[in-house]
Amino acid sequence: MTFFADEVLTIADGETKTLTRATVDNDPGSARAFRAVLTAYSAPVAYRFGTTAPNTTTKAHHLLAANESVTIDGYNNLVNLQVKLASGTTTAQLFVSYAS
Repeated sequence: MTFFADEVLTIADGETKTLTRATVDNDPGSARAFRAVLTAYSAPVAYRFGTTAPNTTTKAHHLLAANESVTIDGYNNLVNLQVKLASGTTTAQLFVSYAS
């Protein structure tokens, strides 16, 4: 496994973000990312896999607390990940490192 790229996603209140597809797909060695390590900064984030965005009202999501990390494996999980703020703060930053 080799980490090949990083990015920072800024997530505003009411906004749902996905990982940058071009980064997930674009390892310089021609292999797609199959693992990402995500760290939430400044605010907790809610995340969910699939076509439905996280729902912070009904708690239909996973929660990543501020200053905590999670590792996600699998290309399909990476491209289907949706993230939004878990609380009413104005913005959160999500640092992502990609590996192939």
